[in-house]
Amino acid sequence: MASLRRIDNFSTIRLGLALIVIWSHSFWLTKLSQATEPVFWFTRGQLDGGTWAVHCFLNISGFLVCGSWFKSGTFKEYLMRRIRRIYPGFITAILISAFVFGPMGGVVLPDQSVFNWIFRAITLQDPNIPCPAFCSKNFYTGMINGSLWTIRYEEFMYAILAMMGLLKLVRVPVAVTFFLVFTFGLFPAGEVFNRLGSHFFAGVLFYLLLHRVRFKPSLIALSIIVIAVTSLSGRWLNVVLPIPGTYILLALALNKKLELNRLVFFTKYSDLSYGVYLYAFPIQQLFVKAGMTDPNLVTLVSTPVSMLCALASWHFIEKPFMIMGRDRNEISVISAPDSKETAEPKSSSESEQTTDSEKSTEPGESKEAGITT
Repeated sequence: MASLRRIDNFSTIRLGLALIVIWSHSFWLTKLSQATEPVFWFTRGQLDGGTWAVHCFLNISGFLVCGSWFKSGTFKEYLMRRIRRIYPGFITAILISAFVFGPMGGVVLPDQSVFNWIFRAITLQDPNIPCPAFCSKNFYTGMINGSLWTIRYEEFMYAILAMMGLLKLVRVPVAVTFFLVFTFGLFPAGEVFNRLGSHFFAGVLFYLLLHRVRFKPSLIALSIIVIAVTSLSGRWLNVVLPIPGTYILLALALNKKLELNRLVFFTKYSDLSYGVYLYAFPIQQLFVKAGMTDPNLVTLVSTPVSMLCALASWHFIEKPFMIMGRDRNEISVISAPDSKETAEPKSSSESEQTTDSEKSTEPGESKEAGITT
């Protein structure tokens, strides 16, 4: 079976972000309040740790999925990559949440509310409708999987990028325009869509400008200071965060000296971040149902169970589907287009000219989605 190993730090960073989501969710699942969550306190209520992690996922997604567009042989290939990466694990997690975790949480099948939830989740509608019997005495009664809502927003971003590509508009001026529209809330789709869009297109911009970006300790320190000041001031963090936040993330992710993916056992041969993100919420709900009220304890016991589910998802669902249909296009997405590169996928003849070293050593599809990939 083909290898999906990469030389970068994305897998480890993404797994860390998924674990932060678990930790952050544990606070409001146990106490119905974000006020005691440390990141929420530090940012003076502007965002919590889970929201920050989702923003980071979108930063990474914009960067890598933009790379996927340029490296895909055709639009169809780009589309199939996205489908293979997102949907097998996503649909499997929905079904397991409904038919395994659901009964464990008190659902008696057949329950029409569960089938309604499945339909809405799979069709990318708002999945946060209650199934009243699930964990009926928890603070968040009836919420089977509260993490799935982000998937539809990410899919919308993929679609916008694909439309830009088909129109040959994956270029810096257009990406800057989208970034500014989203950052200042001008897109007519609500605050959440605009906020996530600003982070996604920050990642797109960094990909398009990567040949000009230099990661310097002084600029990393400045980025940290800017984020800290806007956090503690209680104002403007959501406007300021996308650019310095993406800069810090990519400085870590593209630093080959760190070799985090080789050093961390869980990310050396697997990409568990998507599975952890998909399965953690219902698992946390079940532990709260069992009587746990301390958020740190819920985090501690939920994490290994979530990682076991993620390991199974990766090896039996995600990885086999991702490998399906792969051949010459197992190439790097960590290379920015030069100023003459078009906004189209490469032709088949161009893709075939990719060197063997590119195919064997650089990042592939396994990290092309931010929350998911």
